[in-house]
Amino acid sequence: MRSALTGLDARLLLYGHTHRPLDRVVDAVRLVNDGSVGLPLDGDPRPAYVLLDFDDGQCDVKIRRVVYEPEEVVDELERVGHPGRRWVRRILRRARI
Repeated sequence: MRSALTGLDARLLLYGHTHRPLDRVVDAVRLVNDGSVGLPLDGDPRPAYVLLDFDDGQCDVKIRRVVYEPEEVVDELERVGHPGRRWVRRILRRARI
């Protein structure tokens, strides 16, 4: 990660597409990933999102989770014949809170 940050003139970097929430500081750059609302891949089936609160030059980051019924999602994917339904079902059923 350090090599990707070399020469970056920023204190806060927001990124995504890893499906894993993260809030970490590396070499004075705060890295924040919101995770995934639809398919978290960090072992927690709850959708994740991030709240950013900027105040007086500081950024407060809160990673939030939402409770829902993953079986309802799996049932709907089956109902519509979604091509990735079996993979999504395995991911959601293995995840633990």
